[in-house]
Amino acid sequence: HMHHKFCLVDGQILLTGSYNFSWSAGNVNCENMLITDDPYHVRRYGEAFEGLWREFRRAMYVSRQEAAVRIQRIERGRR
Repeated sequence: HMHHKFCLVDGQILLTGSYNFSWSAGNVNCENMLITDDPYHVRRYGEAFEGLWREFRRAMYVSRQEAAVRIQRIERGRR
């Protein structure tokens, strides 16, 4: 079960922490978020993302765009 919560912005900024980009996280829960442009951490999380992406694509055999669309549909269904 994957439970990563991070976001990379243009390969230059990293957002990570317990915050999960939901209404509850922003209005009810006590969450945290670290935002950094530290090259070491941005690179390491980028490597982790690429590894997850390769694993996901191998399992799904879909294009990068179709994979992104499927992920968006899954996330919308959780709201």
